[in-house]
Amino acid sequence: GDGGGMGGAIGSGMLKPQTFDSVHDPESQQSGIGGFWTLRYYQPLFDVDTIQVLNRIKGSLLPRPRGAFFDLISSNPDLWGPFWISTTLIFAMAITGNLASYYAYKGPEGGWT
Repeated sequence: GDGGGMGGAIGSGMLKPQTFDSVHDPESQQSGIGGFWTLRYYQPLFDVDTIQVLNRIKGSLLPRPRGAFFDLISSNPDLWGPFWISTTLIFAMAITGNLASYYAYKGPEGGWT
């Protein structure tokens, strides 16, 4: 049928083993402890351009057959989207927390601090 061997499950075509190996070049990794603590280790995961990011945003928002989004990103996985999604959520929670504190304050005329 589908050739994936998993019956068309969501993510069945996601991150084939050779994809991970091609992203993490063993020659660029340091030997010993701490290779993944360097920026050089993560640099290939942030190597995307604007067109790829826009296509991934469109692909994640448009309803498509199962696994189509994972097929779109499997050739070049990245951490750019997850990084900015989490950063945006952190700032949004901080702003809404401060606004809630401001609106809930019922103290003396001195004002909100």
